[in-house]
Amino acid sequence: MTRDTAARESAWSVSAASAGLLAVIISYAGPLAILLLFAALPNAFVAVLAGLALLGAITANVVGLVQDEAHREASFIAFIATASNMSFLGLGSAFWGIVLGALAHLVLGRAKHAR
Repeated sequence: MTRDTAARESAWSVSAASAGLLAVIISYAGPLAILLLFAALPNAFVAVLAGLALLGAITANVVGLVQDEAHREASFIAFIATASNMSFLGLGSAFWGIVLGALAHLVLGRAKHAR
C-alpha cells in the first residue's frame, strides 16, 4: 500500500465518520426542532393545523357515508353521534356513535323490510 492510498483511506474514514455523526445529530435535532416549534405556537393554531391535516380523511369518509343509500341514515346518525363529543355514563362519543348507529341500522332496516 502506498502513502497516497493510505492517505485516501484515512480521509475516507474521517469523511464516513463525520457523515455518520452529522446524520445522528440531524436525526435527533429535526424532531426536537419541530417539537419546539409546535410548543411555541398558540394552541388554537395547532388545532387548526390538525383539522386541516384531517380534512382529506373526513371528506373521504363523508363521501362514503352518503354514497350507500341502504345505510345512509344509520351512517349519518353514527357520524353525528361520534362527532358530537358527547359523554354519557362515563362512555365517550365513539362508543355511543357505534351504539346509536347499530340501533338505527336495526330499526331502520326493520322498517324498510316491513314495507
